[in-house]
Amino acid sequence: MNKKRNIFVTAMAVMLAAVFFACKEPVPVTGVTLDKTALTLTPGDTSVLKATVDPENATVQTVTWSAEPAGVVTLKAEGNGCAVTAVKTGTATVTVTTADGVKTAQCEVSIVDAYEIINSDFVKAVDTQCGWTKKSDDTVEMTPENQEAARAVTKLDISFQELTDISGIKWFSGLTNLKCSYNQLTSLDVSANTALETLYCDSNQLTSLDVSVNMALEDLSCNNNLLRSLDVSANTALEDLYCDDNQLTELNVSANTALRYLACDNNQLTELDMSANTVLLGLWCGNQTSDGGTPLILHLNEDQKTTWENEWKSAYPNDQNVVLAQ
Repeated sequence: MNKKRNIFVTAMAVMLAAVFFACKEPVPVTGVTLDKTALTLTPGDTSVLKATVDPENATVQTVTWSAEPAGVVTLKAEGNGCAVTAVKTGTATVTVTTADGVKTAQCEVSIVDAYEIINSDFVKAVDTQCGWTKKSDDTVEMTPENQEAARAVTKLDISFQELTDISGIKWFSGLTNLKCSYNQLTSLDVSANTALETLYCDSNQLTSLDVSVNMALEDLSCNNNLLRSLDVSANTALEDLYCDDNQLTELNVSANTALRYLACDNNQLTELDMSANTVLLGLWCGNQTSDGGTPLILHLNEDQKTTWENEWKSAYPNDQNVVLAQ
């Protein structure tokens, strides 16, 4: 009798568990991401894309793959991965789509006759910080493997290398910290480095700097260059800005409400409004004209005026040539 009772109890437990799991609410898919959003291949090359469905406990994990236009690449899916093989030169967009919720993510694929070659000077500068494979002449061919090695680098310091060209930086899309100070750069393109939080490019020969897509940027040092303009309106996370010793004629930091420190002295500014920067801890803005001519008109809020008189003003010699706006 006890044996029968045990069997009965076990059967009931199994039935209750089945009912519980049958009634459990399904977890919907909220999104999908790819491990690569851009690829460069040559005809015949294959690279594998991996999709991650969010959240990780979503009930339906199934995805499908497609490519447009047809004929540029072929796809071979296996689970949530897909092997992309280049067929001919051109460009294609590979799209992954979730079965639940129709969420999508895309990877732009460029198929070229030959891989871009990165110059040896830049290669030597990053050699100890990037695990890519070099050629015998110390250049690097940007094969899928070398692209992946570059993307994996998050911090890069190539200062004091006498570099004139670091255009290869575009392959380092995972960078959060880039230091390229004290080189001989006349141009710098960081449009592919959208994850940047810290950028030190001071003491070069830059005549322009575009950081409009670097919205994660918190620390920017571009002092001691030849900049005539600097737009930081998109950099709302910016906390530290050092743009002194340039040729700036205007500077608008009204959108940078997280700004803690600003050094913009030794430029050609005639007016500066800091009244919106309520968490400011340090300000250096004097000596805008070498001949002591037109003074800088400085706009401060009431709290800042007190700090100016007691702290910030003392950071300059007597010839600072700054006048508070009334």
